[in-house]
Amino acid sequence: MKAKRVPAQVGNTMESVHPNVREVIPNAKKVVHALRTKQDGHDDVYMPVPNGNLRKLVLHYYKRVEDDNGDYAGIYEWVQDLYPLVKYFCETTGQKLVVDPDATTGATYRRNSDPDAKTGASTKAEEVKDKKEPEEPDTSTGASN
Repeated sequence: MKAKRVPAQVGNTMESVHPNVREVIPNAKKVVHALRTKQDGHDDVYMPVPNGNLRKLVLHYYKRVEDDNGDYAGIYEWVQDLYPLVKYFCETTGQKLVVDPDATTGATYRRNSDPDAKTGASTKAEEVKDKKEPEEPDTSTGASN
């Protein structure tokens, strides 16, 4: 696991857990607020870390921890590079992880990536143009014997 913590850090401020990373604090505060208030009814938050490398897929996962009464007690944090799992999945299923040029989000993943796709995804317009209408069966004569 990445971003390892030790028991002595329990109760520390965000600034002490994330030293010298000022841009992290506003996002960390948003995560804490969302989990404390169960924003939109969620008790977990997923946060991918765009790094421009398809071979390093870092994901932060935060889970609300509650006491026996269901009250907020803290946050469980799990940070993992998912690439080894994705690589294993692709190898065992024959699938590939490729950049989607039509994607509306995640464009930062395209930098410095090494996708193995040679062509982009087809568009619906191409599919419709290439699609032939099914021929109607000849109903003027009966079936052959």
